[in-house]
Amino acid sequence: MDDDRIAEEPTRETVTPTRRTPIGGFCCCGKPYDPDGGGESNHYCPVGKRHLCQECVTKDHYNCTKHKVPTRMGG
Repeated sequence: MDDDRIAEEPTRETVTPTRRTPIGGFCCCGKPYDPDGGGESNHYCPVGKRHLCQECVTKDHYNCTKHKVPTRMGG
């Protein structure tokens, strides 16, 4: 072991998150429920077993964009 080494002070980097931490979880499409995009809908995917985001519900006319199945209300 080399005793002449001096431990360097760790440097701090500013980390900017790429997206906000989801509060309610994720849609089947993989995106977090974004309050700015309408948030979590009340449409449920029976295959993915989760609610869809408002964006997916309106984009694919009440079908899950990932699993290509009709959604159900509630869940």
